[in-house]
Amino acid sequence: MTKLSELAFCKVSIHDKSKDAVLGYFNKTIFVNNHRHFLTMEGMQVGFGIRAFIICPKCKKRCNVLYTVNPYYLNGDGLFGKVLACRKCWNFNYLSQQTTKTKWEYELHKMLYYGMLVDSKFRLNNGFATQFPTKHNNISWHNYMKYYRQYKHYQDIAGNKWMKQIPASLKRYIKR
Repeated sequence: MTKLSELAFCKVSIHDKSKDAVLGYFNKTIFVNNHRHFLTMEGMQVGFGIRAFIICPKCKKRCNVLYTVNPYYLNGDGLFGKVLACRKCWNFNYLSQQTTKTKWEYELHKMLYYGMLVDSKFRLNNGFATQFPTKHNNISWHNYMKYYRQYKHYQDIAGNKWMKQIPASLKRYIKR
C-alpha cells in the first residue's frame, strides 16, 4: 500500500447510519458538497440490535467510514465530494502499519501522544531522549504511572532501534 497522508482525505460523516437500519440491504441518500450520493447499506444482527455497514461504492465491500478528497489539496473544487471510497480503494493505511525495524517515527509519535496526555504543551525537544513530563494535580497517580510506563516502553524501543543503527553508521564512516 502507498503511504498517503490522511490529511489529503476528508472523512464523510454519515449521521445516524443505524437509526433506520433494517436487516439486509437498504439505501440511504447523503449530500457531500452539494453532490448527491446513493449509498447501499447492510444491516446485520449483532447482540440485541442491528449494526449498519456502508457498502463501498467502488469495491462493494463493507466498511464503516467513507473518504473523499480534501479540497485543500486540490487546485479547484474538482473531486471534492464527487468520489467516495473506503481506505482500501484510496490505497492508504494507518500510521501503525507504516512502522519499520529501523525507523523510529512511530515510537516518537506514541511518545508524544502519551506525553501530551499528561501535559498538553509537551513537545519532544530532544527526540527520544526527552524526559516524561512531571505530574500535575489534575491527573491521578494511577493514570500518570500508566502513561509513564507506556512512554518508557516506546522510548526503549526507539533507543534500541537507534543503537542497532550505530554499527552500520560506523562502518560507513570508517570506509571514508
